[in-house]
Amino acid sequence: WPQPPGGTTYGSATLVPFLGGSGGGGGGGGAGAADPGVSDGSNGGGGGAGGGALRLEAAGTIRVARTGRILANGGRGGAPASGRLGSSGGAGSGGAIWFVSATVDLEVGATVRASGGTITPGGGTAGGDGRIRVDAATLLLGGAAATRQAFSEATTPGVGAFGP
Repeated sequence: WPQPPGGTTYGSATLVPFLGGSGGGGGGGGAGAADPGVSDGSNGGGGGAGGGALRLEAAGTIRVARTGRILANGGRGGAPASGRLGSSGGAGSGGAIWFVSATVDLEVGATVRASGGTITPGGGTAGGDGRIRVDAATLLLGGAAATRQAFSEATTPGVGAFGP
């Protein structure tokens, strides 16, 4: 399935206020529902959960190892009940990840992601991406100095705000 763009992103790139992602909407009840167009909990699929909000703070260095994964992804929307005419639920939006330390080092292969949930085959929509913020004087990729742009390209979505 091709992944269409997610919902509209809202809030602030600076993560103030600091919030997780929103859940996706539930799928409609369909023509077989007692009240068409309204999910009665038995026909339409449920909406995916929104990603969480994670703030990592250290006095020295935050290092994400090559096999490390920092995730605040939205959940996939649910499919309609088997044999029913309802529609799939929408996916949840990505959450928020905020690093606060003197140095942040992402080793090659590390994953930092706050993506929106993916679509459910047969309907539903993708969730919008979340936000990533980094407040660090020194940025490293694999132990080597990195520019803000290069560091941002190593995360999904890219870093939306760099602090002091």
